[in-house]
Amino acid sequence: MSRDPRGEDRPPDASGTAGAAEAVTSAPYSDWTSLLRARYETGAPEGWRSEIRAEGVLAVPPPSAAHSGAAEETQCALYRVVPAEWGIYQTLSLAFPLERRLFVPDLVVVPRTALPRRDGPESLTPGSAALLVVEITSKADADHDRIVKRRHYARAGIPLYLLIDHWDPRGPGVTLLSRPGGEDYDDSHRVSSGPITIPEPFNVRIDSCRLAGPPA
Repeated sequence: MSRDPRGEDRPPDASGTAGAAEAVTSAPYSDWTSLLRARYETGAPEGWRSEIRAEGVLAVPPPSAAHSGAAEETQCALYRVVPAEWGIYQTLSLAFPLERRLFVPDLVVVPRTALPRRDGPESLTPGSAALLVVEITSKADADHDRIVKRRHYARAGIPLYLLIDHWDPRGPGVTLLSRPGGEDYDDSHRVSSGPITIPEPFNVRIDSCRLAGPPA
């Protein structure tokens, strides 16, 4: 593990690896507004997502077919149970301004009232508004979902984090993290086959085999 200029652990550099995030700019870590403006002004290639990580503004490449299928399967299951006042989004930016981070989860459930009311670099949904975040690992970026995002989501108090890991060294699996407690989640439940239950307020069972099949 290496450390960023703010002293935060981060996964090993994946530069040169197929599917890895690519740096767009490295605005000062202490200047949140500059980071947001750099992200807004530089944008990302068609189909890519732009995040603010320890390295600065990074462009995250489009997902694979298996990745997209797992997101669609999860979204369909959630649509059956979420109330009308909540939304399920695949491209919604979540801001963590105190930590100078911005992530675009593969799937996130937030109250519709938490959506930004106007466009602009600083019109963002706070990460603390999320009720459930879903991340699906890619080969080049898996540790960022397993380690870095897990920590930031726990710090923000996001109640539920569903990690669909196609690239787990133990084999594909799905982990539900719950009860955020400071730097991490207090509860972790992993399955490699059979159903996994996303608890209240969702109370929905999803077949993990349909989410974490062999990576494509």
